[in-house]
Amino acid sequence: MDLSELNELDLGNIANWPLPARIFVISLIFFGVLGAGYWLDTKDQRAQLEKSERKE
Repeated sequence: MDLSELNELDLGNIANWPLPARIFVISLIFFGVLGAGYWLDTKDQRAQLEKSERKE
């Protein structure tokens, strides 16, 4: 796969993309969801835990 083939990838037909390109896109989505989950949920919980530990 070369760069000219990357320009020809159709977002409407991801099932026919080459395997490395699909793995890359799935990995980006996976790590994006993990990062968003940490940022939106876990970050506040960790801050609250640290505050509670200092209070003890």
